[in-house]
Amino acid sequence: MRKFLIIAFLAFIIFPQQAFSLTYDKRVNTDIKQSDGSTGGRSENEGFYGHASNAPNCKKFNFNYTPLIQGQSILYLPNGTINDISKGLFDCMLDANNKAAMGLVEGISEFPSQNNVQIFFKNDGINRHVYSKLNGTWTYWTRNIDAGFWTHPIANAKQRLATKEEIEHAEKLYTFYKNLDLSSRTAKIYGDKILTNANLNPAVEKKKVEETRNETSSTYWSNTKDGPTDIESAKKKLQGRKLDLVEGIWYGKLGSLLVYKDGGNYKVYLIEAEDRRHTQFNGTWEATIIPISNSQYTFYSRIWYFNKDNKIEKFRTQKGRIIVSKNSLETKYDQLSEAGRNMDETFARFWPQDIEKYNINFAQKIDKSSKQNCSGSYSSAWNNCYGSYTWPSGDKYDGYFVNGKRTGYGTYTWANGNQYVGNFIDSRINGRGTYSGKNGDKYIGEYKDGKRHGNGTYIWNGGDIFTGEFREDEMLSGVYTYSDGRVIKGNWKDGKYAGSEKYQETKVIKDYANDKKYESSGKTNPLKNYWWVLIILIGAIIFVYTQTKGDLQKNIKVPSSRNQKTNFSNNYFIKFFYGKESLVVSFWIMFVGGSSVIISIIFNLKNASLIGISFIFWLFYYVYSVIGTWRSATFYKAQQISKREDYGWATATYIILTLSCAGAIFGAVDAFIK
Repeated sequence: MRKFLIIAFLAFIIFPQQAFSLTYDKRVNTDIKQSDGSTGGRSENEGFYGHASNAPNCKKFNFNYTPLIQGQSILYLPNGTINDISKGLFDCMLDANNKAAMGLVEGISEFPSQNNVQIFFKNDGINRHVYSKLNGTWTYWTRNIDAGFWTHPIANAKQRLATKEEIEHAEKLYTFYKNLDLSSRTAKIYGDKILTNANLNPAVEKKKVEETRNETSSTYWSNTKDGPTDIESAKKKLQGRKLDLVEGIWYGKLGSLLVYKDGGNYKVYLIEAEDRRHTQFNGTWEATIIPISNSQYTFYSRIWYFNKDNKIEKFRTQKGRIIVSKNSLETKYDQLSEAGRNMDETFARFWPQDIEKYNINFAQKIDKSSKQNCSGSYSSAWNNCYGSYTWPSGDKYDGYFVNGKRTGYGTYTWANGNQYVGNFIDSRINGRGTYSGKNGDKYIGEYKDGKRHGNGTYIWNGGDIFTGEFREDEMLSGVYTYSDGRVIKGNWKDGKYAGSEKYQETKVIKDYANDKKYESSGKTNPLKNYWWVLIILIGAIIFVYTQTKGDLQKNIKVPSSRNQKTNFSNNYFIKFFYGKESLVVSFWIMFVGGSSVIISIIFNLKNASLIGISFIFWLFYYVYSVIGTWRSATFYKAQQISKREDYGWATATYIILTLSCAGAIFGAVDAFIK
């Protein structure tokens, strides 16, 4: 019984986050089951994991697993293409074999190859309610909450066209879920409902709009001068890919602006201001544009105010909408600025002057049937047609031809198994595409004359990822993420990390050519990351041993009866700190009970500031309780020795306190490293 209590207590102390909360992680699953019951492909998941009991529907199926509860999951088919990207909350449902499996229950799923979006937004206890947009048309679906896919025997799926009000609701939800951070380490945990906890209703939304007027963080803009300050450098942010309608360089009364895509939204940078007072903001991020429809957008813009001495008095964030056409971008603020000026303005497109003509260079994949098949043998007569040709070397091209040259969208497969899918111009890889190596490496991004050039992402077969800018096949600047979660940011030269002024504190240097990974397990050697922690622990053990001997020699002279007069204060907390309370009270009430109460309070708090303050308080209390309990154990041991009796409980307390401290140190180190 004694051993059982000790083991249970150690699990409670050393692994509190497993007992009380979800934990952040990144995982890759292979040979997963598809909705039709077949196996193959893989999923890349990031977010918060927990026991299945954290998901309401899993309890019903008694699903014993530690799945993704909140975050993002990307599902790849066996051929390597993306089937869907799902972001939100996950719970149990039945697969094709009527076995419990995890699926999205609230959030958004996007199916790129099918031009389909599904928004899971309500669960009435019987059915899940879903908006689905296929080829531009919104429909309203319901499906049994236990069914894992629409054609499941118990799905009872029903569909109808969405009403005007429902379409507006769906568009609003799409923007909301698309821009919601659910999978990063710092993301808010929403429990089992996002919309309920997010209070997405008109009254709260109105309040949020008012609050954004006083926004001074970098949520929608930033004072950091990290953008272009001339037209040519601004063009580099846009070149090498097809542009959306709102993207480009625009000119108006304010000056020249750069608008470019950043994730699902768009950033607006001031390139060069017309008013000399405003030139101090050249190169700064000034606004965020959020898409609502093909030509209308919401935006949050930074407005600055000057006092009578022409010095900045304050900044404010104001909301509005944008109407964009081929050659004009019009801003409509929801209200006038506080200074009384009407900030509405119309900007003219400066570059590219003809966006439709510009985008012809980046042809997108279209149905083969929309172009005639190339006839006869391969020759320069193959013009504006779809064809396939295999070279004697074994290389093969399957795609579009213009005047006998590979131009447009196509697939080039080398004889060695490597493959490129994307855009070509004059028989050379140009534009955006995806390269998949036979060894498992993958690159998704921009090319110029057959080389990686521009923005892109390279994924190594070992799990490392680089996202940033390339120049002639070489990494130039960006973010390198290791398979174990470590991240370095900055510049590269000749394939090696060259550092940057902004990230001088980074000490991890990546040499991907010589880096040795534990590819068989997908994990790095733990001793490589934690060797210095072991040294600290060894030092702590030596300190504990010497301190025990010193305390024991002092306390051996103390009378065995605690009822005799002492020089200590009658204050309970002071007596406990100096070990003058019984071991039972010190251990169970002060150490176990006090820490448990504080931890339970922390995990029930919602406010981030209160959580931080409470955690600092717990840290001080934890150290205080460990010292007091340790001294109580020493006093108890001295008493037992003087009585010539066994002092095993003191030894057990020493062991538990030592392991508890070690667990706390490892937990802190693990949190910081990740």
